[in-house]
Amino acid sequence: MDFKPTKLFIKYAFPNMISTAFISFYFTVDTIFVGQMIGTKALGAMGLTMPFIMISFALIDMIAVGSSVQIALRLGSGRFKQACGIFSFSLMSVFIFSCFLFLFGIFFIETITNYLIYDKELVVLASQYTKVFALFCPVIMLCFMLDNYLRICKKPMYSMCVNIFVAFVNVVLDYIFIVVLGWGLFSAALATCIGLSLGTLLGFAPFVFGNLELKISKAFINLKIIKNIIYNGSSEFLTNISTSLFVIVANALLLDIAGVQGVAILEVIFAINSLMASLIFSMCDGISPLVTYYYGAKNLKFVMALFWRTFIGSMMLGVIIMSIVFFGGDLMISFFSRDSDFITAIKEALIIFSPIYLCSWFIVFANSFFTTLNKPACSLAISLSANLLLPLPFLFALSSFFNVNGVWLTPFAANFCAVWLAVYFLKKTIKGLN
Repeated sequence: MDFKPTKLFIKYAFPNMISTAFISFYFTVDTIFVGQMIGTKALGAMGLTMPFIMISFALIDMIAVGSSVQIALRLGSGRFKQACGIFSFSLMSVFIFSCFLFLFGIFFIETITNYLIYDKELVVLASQYTKVFALFCPVIMLCFMLDNYLRICKKPMYSMCVNIFVAFVNVVLDYIFIVVLGWGLFSAALATCIGLSLGTLLGFAPFVFGNLELKISKAFINLKIIKNIIYNGSSEFLTNISTSLFVIVANALLLDIAGVQGVAILEVIFAINSLMASLIFSMCDGISPLVTYYYGAKNLKFVMALFWRTFIGSMMLGVIIMSIVFFGGDLMISFFSRDSDFITAIKEALIIFSPIYLCSWFIVFANSFFTTLNKPACSLAISLSANLLLPLPFLFALSSFFNVNGVWLTPFAANFCAVWLAVYFLKKTIKGLN
């Protein structure tokens, strides 16, 4: 592989940024259609159920990220047969796990929602929405993994096109189901799942019909590889789990101090945040297979060249996104609701929330770098600090002083403190590489 760092950075980062922006968009577009056409209560139901859906995706992320590191290291060192074996084992593992989620969702979702939610209308909405995801689990879970594997096989443009197509299908189906047919909240989940199912089929095609380095073969696995997959993916797994747990606790607090509208506001903020933050994450994530490849080939000079380009790019994106959210928030918020009082409340919350982007870019960059270099312990410590260990005490402390505004301020306060831990780990790691 020729090494022209800036050219390679653009080739791998930009398609993945566009691709991931569309992935985030087809979750965000559900929030837009639900807020505009169904109402605040449906938004609240989405906000209450989405953390649990994200928890179900957490193990998939762990296997996808962990196996991607192991596969890229082996491809970089020329061990192609082992790479294909790990690839096949990972796909099989995710399919089996998703079948368990399917059965769990079908038989237990209504019982769980009845236990957690007291409002019967919210229970019905939340159960219907979550059950659709459970029905499609065995198919849609594979979509997110295949995106990683396509980039490892030097197909970032194809991966981008698949995600754009999936987002387009979701928008069209959301419009047909919600606007034209007048279906309820469940149809937003149905549109997303149909789109992701098509993404899975398109994602598989190159591995079956193409001439890629990775091919479906006899599974290759041993306890050491399983340990490494879990170890490498543990940061992403616990990041998703801890973020979801924080949202669950925040939702419970918001129901108490601000009602369903408070939960709906948090859902809108996180919808906007997922779209904005995905740009930083996807830039780092797009470069990850490349860095791992060179790290496996012992080309540390190339690793550091990509490190500094990703660092500068992440910092610039953080400032740009902060400016967009702070100064252009009115336009973004207008997509989510027609209720003027609700829009005003979201504006105030978003202004308080927006400084997080001055810190979060560094957290995302550091986490990605440590995972890529097979140093998940550092990434894990930063993720847990930024997403759970610091946010929970800040949540209760700040909300007791500033009421609902303390909830919106919590993510910034937690990320600001976690940055210093990330700086400490990065200095040690760079010194070791040099």
